[in-house]
Amino acid sequence: MHFLWWTPVHDFGELRIHLVVFRSRAGYLWYDNMFPSLEPNAADRMKLPFWMPRDSIGQKAALIDRFATREDTIGGMNVSVPANMTDFRFRLQHGLVAECNHVTAKRLVTRYRASQVFNPTVRKRVLQILNITARTLDRLGLPFWLSAGTLLGWYRQCDVVPYTNDVDIEMRIQDYTPKMTGALVASGLKRLKQIGKVEDGFQLRFGFGGIFIDIFFCYEEQDHVWWNMFSDSQKYRYVFPKYSLRWTEFGGLRVRVPYPVEMYLTALYGQEWSKPVRMWNWLMGPRNKVPAGFWSKEDLPTVDIEF
Repeated sequence: MHFLWWTPVHDFGELRIHLVVFRSRAGYLWYDNMFPSLEPNAADRMKLPFWMPRDSIGQKAALIDRFATREDTIGGMNVSVPANMTDFRFRLQHGLVAECNHVTAKRLVTRYRASQVFNPTVRKRVLQILNITARTLDRLGLPFWLSAGTLLGWYRQCDVVPYTNDVDIEMRIQDYTPKMTGALVASGLKRLKQIGKVEDGFQLRFGFGGIFIDIFFCYEEQDHVWWNMFSDSQKYRYVFPKYSLRWTEFGGLRVRVPYPVEMYLTALYGQEWSKPVRMWNWLMGPRNKVPAGFWSKEDLPTVDIEF
């Protein structure tokens, strides 16, 4: 919620006040967009009662950590201000939010009602393994974001894909550290698989309660990012246009997602990403799969390790 006031002030021209109302969300502080569009343009800003620069803080929705305040005086008035203003501004600038597609979610329920029936136990376990992983990686200071089918479920139906049995997340390969494996196991996950090499398409898999989570490590090139999969000895790269990250709420957690979301989903699933496909083939289905050579016979025992 946003409120705007402006009034003439003697010798100062015009006093402008922009009041942003924070609400509690997933344990954090959230405020909504000032405009209906997530990406307001000049025409949107022209509707305001006074001019505001495009990059003014507060125009785009954000989800940030709670912050301490201190008492101060401005123009003879006692006010509360963020205790650390530099940190506060940084959080606002880096706390931008993406929302799931409520229109698509409602359409799914209407058109595909039979396929949208959730198994409550599976849904609970999916969110549990994501919760454990998220809290562990957050504690280690290792950023991650939703990926593949988990991202698709969050965006397309604002929930878990009803017939899923896994969770997909991504991390930068630069952020990989062997200690994360021990930390995830200590948090209650079971180590299941290690795929690829750190220098050439790395992936980790953990399990919990019959559900598994895949951690795909991303490699950044000049104009794209990719992660690896392989079948037998054939390697494949899944190539995506470069994207930024935004926060969202999913299952009561604050997590990152690729942005623009539809650009990512179109790269992986094609233009018909909004239509549910119950029997998804991870090898044949992706639209962005590119052959990337073969593992040698010597490599094979070390690039597909089960525990």
